[in-house]
Order: sequence, then C-alpha cells, then structure tokens
Amino acid sequence: MDGVAFDGGSTDGKGTDLVIGSGTYIDNFEEQLVGAHPGDKVEVTVVFPDDYQAADLAGKEAVFDVTVNGIYE
Repeated sequence: MDGVAFDGGSTDGKGTDLVIGSGTYIDNFEEQLVGAHPGDKVEVTVVFPDDYQAADLAGKEAVFDVTVNGIYE
C-alpha cells in the first residue's frame, strides 16, 4: 500500500490457492486474474471495503504483485 508492504499482504513466497469465483478475496481481486496463465505476473489493484476488519486497511487501495504458479480444475 503506497509502495510499502503491510501485514497480511504477502504469502512470503509460500503461495496460496485461490478459486476463481469463490468470492473469498477482496472484490475484483479474482476477476483481475481471469485469463492469466502459469508463469504470468499480474498486478492486482483493489480497494479494501470501508468495513474491512483491519481498520488500518479499510477504504484504502492496495496493489498486489501476483505470480500465477498453476491452474487446476
């Protein structure tokens, strides 16, 4: 956020699974990954909801640098 990493904003290189359409990530996060392929690096920009549980992030824009490691069915 504003070019500075924040707590919870990184997997520290461990990665994580994301199911497109699950709605488990911030609004518009998943949609920005549609069409990406393994190896692609995608810059995902989102705005945390005003009522987000972490008050210091609520209503703020954040940019996530995402690397797609694989696509599975």
